Amino acid sequence: MSSSSDATILLNLLKKVMDAQDERILAYKTFDRVVESTTMEFQEISLTIRQAQKELKEIGDEKYSGLIDQLQNLEREKLQITINIQKVEQFVEEEKKKLACDHDEKCRHNHQDEEELGGAKLTLLLEDLKKFIVRESELIEQINEILEEFRCDILELKSSL
Repeated sequence: MSSSSDATILLNLLKKVMDAQDERILAYKTFDRVVESTTMEFQEISLTIRQAQKELKEIGDEKYSGLIDQLQNLEREKLQITINIQKVEQFVEEEKKKLACDHDEKCRHNHQDEEELGGAKLTLLLEDLKKFIVRESELIEQINEILEEFRCDILELKSSL
């Protein structure tokens, strides 16, 4: 460092990095709590549904027990697809930021190569995202078909009581 002002600038920049890192740590803690809470909620819901399924089996009802198996499997896949969509959307945003470089004097990379590779990567990510979204829609449709069967049977059972 050549002067006191350079040291002050360096000090301020290093403090800025440390403050940002502290914010990141807090964000991770918040994220972890949200994930943990959501996971617990899904587990409780699944447990409730599995308990109902067990009781249906005990009274000899295989139809609804089988539908519950299908429902649970579809919901499990939907959750995984939802996670994949979130991840790919994040990667897409990161790639878009990389490609949006303003090419200023601080820039030290080969833009032509990066734009070609980044553009191809972005295209692949967008294709993956589209596939995940299509699959998610299919899963939602299949889940809704099962739920509609439950709704119709509930109405029929109510009317027979």
